[in-house]
Amino acid sequence: MQEVIEVKKDKESADALRAMKLAWEEAEPGRAAKAKQSRLNYLSTHVLKVCRSILPLILCCLSILLSVLLSVKPKVSHPA
Repeated sequence: MQEVIEVKKDKESADALRAMKLAWEEAEPGRAAKAKQSRLNYLSTHVLKVCRSILPLILCCLSILLSVLLSVKPKVSHPA
């Protein structure tokens, strides 16, 4: 007796989410555009601040890594 297992992507939750978003847009036209603009505004103010705050750390790490890489002398083996 063989068992058959079918594997497929569950689209039910994605379809439900899509239907909910469409219903919101129908009830309040322009809602999606306002939400997108709101997200972009948030990201442009908050994400850039985080990136700017960690930039010195990243540069420092890169500087250390570069100095380590330049100080390591490769071992060259000569064929006998």
